[in-house]
Amino acid sequence: MTSKKIGANAVILLLFAVLAVLFTYPLIAHFGTDYPGLPTESQNNPWNMWHFRNNIAVLHENPLWSDYQFWPLGANLLLHHYTLFNDALAFYLLPLLGLAATHNLLFISFFALSGFFMYLFLRDWKLPGLAAFAGGFYFAFSPVAGWHLTCGQGMEFVSLWVLPLYLWSLSRAIRDQSLAASVLAALALSVEFTYNYYYFMACCLLIPFLWAVKSNPVSLGLDKRSSPAWAKSALNFALALSGVWMAKRLASGQFEFHGSGSTKQLVVYVLPYIIFWGVLACRLALAFKPRLKINWPALSWRELSPYAAVSSCWAALNWPMIGTVVVLMATGDYGAPQKRWRGGGNPLDLMTTILPSEVNPLTSHVWTGLKIPMQPPPMGLVALAAAIWLWSRRSKDEWLKVWTACFAFFFLLMLGPWLKLFGEHLYLPLPFYFLHLLPVFSNFPNGQYFNACATLFLAPIVALACKELEVKKGKAAALALLGALAFESLHGATPLYKIEVPPLVASLRERPDGAVLSVPVSAMFHLTVPYGYVGKEFFNNMMAQVINEKPSVGGTLSRSARRTYDFYMNDPMFSGLLKAQDGAEPGPLLRNPAAMERFFRDWRLRYVVEDEDMLPASLKEAMKLWPMREVGRDGPLVLYEVR
Repeated sequence: MTSKKIGANAVILLLFAVLAVLFTYPLIAHFGTDYPGLPTESQNNPWNMWHFRNNIAVLHENPLWSDYQFWPLGANLLLHHYTLFNDALAFYLLPLLGLAATHNLLFISFFALSGFFMYLFLRDWKLPGLAAFAGGFYFAFSPVAGWHLTCGQGMEFVSLWVLPLYLWSLSRAIRDQSLAASVLAALALSVEFTYNYYYFMACCLLIPFLWAVKSNPVSLGLDKRSSPAWAKSALNFALALSGVWMAKRLASGQFEFHGSGSTKQLVVYVLPYIIFWGVLACRLALAFKPRLKINWPALSWRELSPYAAVSSCWAALNWPMIGTVVVLMATGDYGAPQKRWRGGGNPLDLMTTILPSEVNPLTSHVWTGLKIPMQPPPMGLVALAAAIWLWSRRSKDEWLKVWTACFAFFFLLMLGPWLKLFGEHLYLPLPFYFLHLLPVFSNFPNGQYFNACATLFLAPIVALACKELEVKKGKAAALALLGALAFESLHGATPLYKIEVPPLVASLRERPDGAVLSVPVSAMFHLTVPYGYVGKEFFNNMMAQVINEKPSVGGTLSRSARRTYDFYMNDPMFSGLLKAQDGAEPGPLLRNPAAMERFFRDWRLRYVVEDEDMLPASLKEAMKLWPMREVGRDGPLVLYEVR
């Protein structure tokens, strides 16, 4: 690469950095104090960085395990959104910059790198500079990214910089039959493996799908079928009847489906829809006969070798992690839905993906009066229109057909388990429903997490449309497309939060080491049980640990093991506290000083934090009998040390 080209790329990177600062504004004005997002799932990222360094540099312990959450059992962090790569990058920055500045430096940088790496990928595919920049701009600052940013998603969801690197190296491995590119793709996949579980699984799906699209192993066709007239008439009649039944069900109103209710209730509820789609399938089967033809050269080693090389290199690089995850899955030591067949959450309404973004202050009025609840993600009308325009021109570009097929595939997966249109569940099973049945995909709560790969493939389509516009209509038309993309990328101010916990809880940092029990008690068992949270939280234990560095009973990890839930709920003290804090009479154990002394000793607890305003009088009276002494008070909060 010449010095002139390096300089030009440096200017482009600087431009993407400036745009990233503007896109995440006002984060730059609170660079060293606040965090982007909402103190919900976003809280994982600061805690991850702190915990990773604390376990290695201070405790000299395994960073993939935490004793700070779900004390005294602890928790593995492999399927928690642990963002290991980010944590490793932050390791040496934390002592220099502090937690907030380190987090925010990486956060903003990853937006810039998302656009820059997509730009480099498109330049490698011989696209001109303006078109490549338009593709990079859309990928980094799309309405999808704006929605996740303003709705408080964590760093691992909005920073997509690994994906274009992966696509770049994987596509070069296929195009050039390059082993070096296969190794680079495996490295990028390894980074994603330690970064975002959902995007990693999407990247894994991309390997066989790219082979299917590029090599075309099976040709599919439809031939007209001659069927008896009576059979067609009977099915037409059945289709009309089932259509009326489904319409009546739609007119009677719906409830949002979350997998709740008995099996019988769910089957009865969806029966009209399933019968309608089943009859329609039978009617189509009478009219058409599928034709399959195997393309044997697609099964040759030459065609398969790039995909096999990427998969093999990744497995060789990550076999310890792979083995550990398999063992954890086999033993049930991770959170997973109990009944996968129920679909994996509500689907996205198709209309929300094509309407203007609700978070754009200049287009949010479009939603006024609509009865469609806003769900992520809006793909952007400009990008979709550019893709349709380009498709209508019947381009001969082989790779454009590949990008279009990949976009359509991930867009369809993104819609979720069944079709939802104009706020109505139509219960037409979509590919995500069947994918969700597979063990490794059972942790996908919603299809929306395939949105990243949908934008990944829409970006090169946008770039090719920009190139075509520049060739046919001139540079002004291409710049107009870029301006329209910028208009759609607008969003409200990035929400910010500070890590703040009650001063009394923060003061535990100055006290000797010891685990903390907060009363009322709480814990989150995401995916393990339908309702997730149990108990009542009165301070965020993750944020508290960043400040006071004390283990805590309960936890708020994004994944928790079933055995952790069973341990907590089967413990007479913890389950007794859950009932007593909700108003039940404290049992004899909670009023027995000797029993409480054994509980404190068995759970190795040193501190108790009580919120008197949240407890019934009966439980506060019982706590006066516990073997502990008051060491601090701040309003309704009381800090005790176990005697």
